[in-house]
Amino acid sequence: MRTIKLVSAVSALVFFSVGGFCVYLNDYLDRTYPAHPAITNKATRKLLRGAALREHIAPDPRIAYMFLLRALEDIYADGELSEDSEAVQEIIARMADAAAQAGERGPAEQMLEDSWSKVEQKKTGESEGWRMQQICRLADVLGPLQTSQGKHSAAISTYGAALRASKAAHELADNSQHEEFLLKQANY
Repeated sequence: MRTIKLVSAVSALVFFSVGGFCVYLNDYLDRTYPAHPAITNKATRKLLRGAALREHIAPDPRIAYMFLLRALEDIYADGELSEDSEAVQEIIARMADAAAQAGERGPAEQMLEDSWSKVEQKKTGESEGWRMQQICRLADVLGPLQTSQGKHSAAISTYGAALRASKAAHELADNSQHEEFLLKQANY
C-alpha cells in the first residue's frame, strides 16, 4: 500500500512538473517572441509560437520553416491580412531565414528579394520606423546569401541600404530616451 502511494505521489509530481514547464515555456515564448497583434487566429498564433521554439529554443530550421509555412497558409485562408501587410512580411522574412539555415539558398534568396523590393519601394503601406527595421532584418539574411554566391556588388548595396535605414531609424527614435536606456544598460 505504501508503494502505491509513493508511486502515485511521484507520478503526480512528475506530471505537474512537466505541465508547469509547458505552461512556463508557452508564456516565455509569448513574451519573448510575440506574434504580431494583427494575427488574431489562435491556431496561427500557436504555429508561430512553435516556429519560435524551433528557431530559438530547440533549433531546427526545417521544422521552423514548416510551422511558418502553415501559419502563412492559415493567414491567407482567413483572408484577414494581405501579402503586403507588416505581419506577413515578417513571417516571410523568418521563412527565408529558416530556408537559408536549412541550406535552401535559392528559395530563400527569392523570398528575400521579393520582400526587399516591396519594403524598399514602400509598397507595404506601414510605418516608416517599421520599414527601416524590416530593411535591416532582411539585409541581415540577404547580405550573407549574396556574399556567399559571389554577388558582392549586390551585397554592398544591401548592406549600404541597411546602414542608411539604421541611421534613419535612429534619427526617428527619441534620442534622449535611447541614451537613457543605454546608460541604464551600462550600469547593470
